[in-house]
Amino acid sequence: MGDGLRFAFGTLTAVPVRVDRWDRGAARDGMLCAPVVGLVLGLCAAGVGGVL
Repeated sequence: MGDGLRFAFGTLTAVPVRVDRWDRGAARDGMLCAPVVGLVLGLCAAGVGGVL
């Protein structure tokens, strides 16, 4: 799960994340974690928008 989450953040964002595994299993887990990345980014954007 941790490798997949790092893979998703490293692949889908500009956030510099150290990714240790670049194999098919990590990519599969990363794409399963893609909605979590979207949720985190959306919550951050909503927080900034709410403050402004």
